[in-house]
Amino acid sequence: MRSILRTGLTALAAVLALAAVAVSPALAAREWYVKKGGTYSKVTTAVNVRFEASKVAMIRNEGGAYSGLSCTSSNFGHGTVESGGLGKIEQFETANPQLLCRGGKIKENTEVNFCEEKGIESTSTIHLPWKTELTQEGTATRASIASSGAGTPGFFAKCTGGFGKIQFECGVNTSAHMANNVTAGLVEAEFDTKSAKTGCGKANEAGEWKGILKVKPTEAEKTAGVEAIKVE
Repeated sequence: MRSILRTGLTALAAVLALAAVAVSPALAAREWYVKKGGTYSKVTTAVNVRFEASKVAMIRNEGGAYSGLSCTSSNFGHGTVESGGLGKIEQFETANPQLLCRGGKIKENTEVNFCEEKGIESTSTIHLPWKTELTQEGTATRASIASSGAGTPGFFAKCTGGFGKIQFECGVNTSAHMANNVTAGLVEAEFDTKSAKTGCGKANEAGEWKGILKVKPTEAEKTAGVEAIKVE
């Protein structure tokens, strides 16, 4: 009997071990990696990063009438990437929105008549810092943006347009698809069709984000030896 029991337990242990091997890749958390001295390793201490905006657009839908702005900036804020796939956004706006942000037609097949093309006066954010976390969806990597405990992430803009001076705002509690740009040594975070819609304005109209944020090490980190970052 003992021999049979021992054999059964051994077989069960083998099955569980094989199951663990099969399941672990699917459950493995996505991580930030940093390259130093030509070698990548998991991020264990916070690495400072900055964001470059490639036509990042905020779009607000007010009953079929769209308002919004798009910004292209080499410095659209900064934050950190940390262990366990976590991170923070500590600033999310350009220092010169009058020059680097535009109103006008943001979404195809719609007319945006709230903000003049060169009518963006200022932008601001609330409830910083925001928490980011890498997640896995199938074979894709995404990064969620959520409250760090201070409140829902929010973005405000003031502009002039056909209705005079207005202010509009949208939440930034959404997600982005993450793709490694190996050549440039950075990660591209794209707001795409899978990025969650957000609430805008006091009436909580539908809003959405479009465009790409390039996440790259700060110059100080490069001086300290950081050559590149990636997600995996």
